[in-house]
Amino acid sequence: MHFIHSTILPQSKIENCTVLDVRQREVDVLLYYHRCIKIATLYKKGTDISFKAHQTIYIETPLLWGTVINSHGSNNHSNNYFVSITQDNQLIITEIGTSLKQISSIDLFTSVDENTEKFKYFSVSKDKNWILIASESDHFFFIDIKDIQNPLLGARKIENLQIKSVTSLSSDDSFLILARNDTEQKFVKFTAKKQDISIEDADLDVQYFIDTESPGKASHFNVTNKAITNGNSPILPLTEPIQAFTKVVNDCCAVQLKSGNLYFLSNSQATFIPGAPLIKSMWLLPNESVITNLDDGTSMVFTVQKPSNARKKVSNWASVPQIPLEGTILNNKILPFNGELLGLGKNGVTVISDRADRAQASPAKTIGVKKLLQVDSGCLAVTGSGKTEVVYGEADIDTAHEALAFINFRKSIYLVHEKGLSQENGEDVVTFEEPIRAVAATGFRIVVVSGQNTISILNESFKREDKVLSGEVTAVAVSMHYFAVYSYDNDPLVMNGAISLYDFSFEKVCQDIKFPSIITSLSFGHAFTELFCASQNGAIYKLPVLPTGFTNGVSLLYAGKTAAHLTPFIGDDRYNLVTFDDETSLLLVDDNLYDIGLSGFDTISLVMAEDEKLAIAVIENGDMTVIPYDTDITKQFKLIENTKDVCDGFSSKEKTVLLHKLQNQLKVTVLSSDKPSLSSEPISIEEGSEAKSVICESDAILIVFNNQIKYLNIKGDVIKVISFIMFSEEVICCSMNQKGDSFVVADKNRLTNYKIKEGKITMSRGFCQLSSKPSTMTWSGELIWVSFDDGSVFVFVYNDVAERFEIISKSDGVKNVTSLCTLDDITMAFGCMTGEIYVLRVNESRALGLCQKSDMTKLANITIDTPVISLCVINKVLFYLTTGGFIGAFSPYFSTTDFMVMQQMQLLSRKYISSKFGFCVLNRKSLSSQYSVTDITLFETIGKQATLDKEMLDNLVYVNALLGREKCRFMF
Repeated sequence: MHFIHSTILPQSKIENCTVLDVRQREVDVLLYYHRCIKIATLYKKGTDISFKAHQTIYIETPLLWGTVINSHGSNNHSNNYFVSITQDNQLIITEIGTSLKQISSIDLFTSVDENTEKFKYFSVSKDKNWILIASESDHFFFIDIKDIQNPLLGARKIENLQIKSVTSLSSDDSFLILARNDTEQKFVKFTAKKQDISIEDADLDVQYFIDTESPGKASHFNVTNKAITNGNSPILPLTEPIQAFTKVVNDCCAVQLKSGNLYFLSNSQATFIPGAPLIKSMWLLPNESVITNLDDGTSMVFTVQKPSNARKKVSNWASVPQIPLEGTILNNKILPFNGELLGLGKNGVTVISDRADRAQASPAKTIGVKKLLQVDSGCLAVTGSGKTEVVYGEADIDTAHEALAFINFRKSIYLVHEKGLSQENGEDVVTFEEPIRAVAATGFRIVVVSGQNTISILNESFKREDKVLSGEVTAVAVSMHYFAVYSYDNDPLVMNGAISLYDFSFEKVCQDIKFPSIITSLSFGHAFTELFCASQNGAIYKLPVLPTGFTNGVSLLYAGKTAAHLTPFIGDDRYNLVTFDDETSLLLVDDNLYDIGLSGFDTISLVMAEDEKLAIAVIENGDMTVIPYDTDITKQFKLIENTKDVCDGFSSKEKTVLLHKLQNQLKVTVLSSDKPSLSSEPISIEEGSEAKSVICESDAILIVFNNQIKYLNIKGDVIKVISFIMFSEEVICCSMNQKGDSFVVADKNRLTNYKIKEGKITMSRGFCQLSSKPSTMTWSGELIWVSFDDGSVFVFVYNDVAERFEIISKSDGVKNVTSLCTLDDITMAFGCMTGEIYVLRVNESRALGLCQKSDMTKLANITIDTPVISLCVINKVLFYLTTGGFIGAFSPYFSTTDFMVMQQMQLLSRKYISSKFGFCVLNRKSLSSQYSVTDITLFETIGKQATLDKEMLDNLVYVNALLGREKCRFMF
């Protein structure tokens, strides 16, 4: 089989960071990710910071470490060079400038003990002529880079000691190594130029060094059992372990303790910053900004001031200037649901793609004769029958037009009608040739959608600037710095709707977020850091919005049955009213949804009551009622289930089940394509008991524990626990047939079949003794697929008449399986911790019982460079999730001819990338090097480069033409 590979969600974790250049208010950085390099600029002026990524470069071999050095050539011109070490131990020197061409390289495979080195420690000498690298071993390597085009490699051994830390010293070519064994600890001083080693006793309290990156100041810190010290002078007493730290930059470093306390240290002082989130890793920049990976998997930038006598403490973390970088972390599972891809992770359930089948979306609701509109925070008007009148509170408004909406702009209220915006006296301040469809306003801008696709921006004097977008625009929202619009193509054969973010010059701020299902309304919240979306398929989504634009994450907040609509509350962006076409409603507060218990109304609106309490106004049968609530309105309403407590999930052909963990209780939520979501009552479990998995087929749900399985049944709108069964042996894995009336349990010794009938679970007489411990299992059609720890895979059928398991096929060499995914009745995909994906097929005649052949056919063996933890399939596209949160997808080629052409183009593109970017080392284990795979991420990277030669440009045009046929099954 031949596949197209596409990147759906890149890994968000930053592996490392190198400063490329420092200017007065800007720092250029190179960020290392697992499969790409990003070149970005961090701008800082006072407490204001901003971040902009300029270039993303595809890499096959990840980088471990890098530094920038300055070298003077023969013409006395100063040149900057990027020195990097790859994950496969190659040192590469690349010139930084108009090109990133490779200057020289060294293979670091040579080792004194003939084992592959796993380098952990890196340090650069003060004069930038020497690099010292080491692993946790009894030897180290040193590299002479004085001659940038001819670096030299050397190695030295330290007898009977293991290296634990390295740092540079104040003299030009000297390093200090901390080494120890079971009985003693030593300081090893190495002078690179003379290759001289001197050893002296070290205090056993010293744990490691905090190395320096200062260009002209080599002043490292020591970490001891009791304190962080500058030489023998303590800077920060330690009463708990260190969580994360940066290198010393300009005599300062940042340190966080396990409790979360964050400190900014100088040579003799420390600034304390309480309330910071836990940090996994961080890098201090010369402008006192810090790039971090947080413990929850997200990344961000914050900035602090250098410690001084006048200021030893920042009031709290909230007062620290900060901006998020990446916000989507998936570390659990991916599931298909109704054409969407759901991801389970630390941020809850995230929607990676929206439903591609727009034809199934509900039609837009027809507004009745009367509609309630909020005029301002404490005033309501009713509109219809060609006029508008105030029915609650007081306001001077135009009553001669039928209002579509009201906007508060520059301390005045304007009525929006079909042809324009009018003042209180009824005069239009601006008119439009085509009917107005949507409007949004904030600050000094109004954004209007008229006709099908005309966007107009009005400034404070109502000067108008228009732009016609492609496709039909259905929703708009505006913030202080940009506006968001949703548009889609009218062609029913093309599903390419997307949310776009524009600045007020009509320039796109970032890449679009694809939403093939029609978005009915948009609303900014959380001080414009989040964008909420309501869709015609009934779903409510949340998109994080950074200063640089959208992230890749789309969180699913709610899945309704009919089309949803968002109405933001004028006066407080924390509140949004959510209404559905079935005349039900919810209240969105921040990013939590509450059931307000109101339905069957004619029209509804939020309003601030006379006693300054939030109220809900409804008109039903012509009568208006205003229902006031306490200030903390959230205490009076039922919270719709938050997805952050989801611990597992399962998808069948009809349903997707989410399992919630609430302290010592479990809760099951069932999502169905044609029904509203259902939730069970809380299920009590024993303290310390952990659910291993949840399974759903037909109307049966199984929750699997170590020594117990609970059986739940879906009947109408109720999910109930029916019975449970206990086991003496640990349940390794479990799977159920599609009818939901039989399931198989695997322990370490055997397979056992159980029947479900009339709410009772009974054990069948048939079982199968196992010779190896099983790891994963799934029941697909009539076939039961089981993988084992020894790398074998067996396919069984259960003979109900004879009450026994029968082996029909087997295979070997599929080790450490984490996930199984059914591709068709006789084909299965296997995801492995070894970083491989296998596709195996049972002989069709054997599956029908027509022959005796028992070996499976291996259709594909694809190597992914990180462990695969979850697989799922949507529309014949196989999606996978890795431990780093990376999501990719494989789609089989339609045409073998297309594949052969694309393979040739891929080879040319790999050579082009490696020649253009010196640190991009070809890797025979990468996806693009495998014969059966075309990785279109490679072509996307090349297409984004500022300049391309004519040959490569022609190749890309040809590639795009082929991908127009092949890539259409990807929904992104």
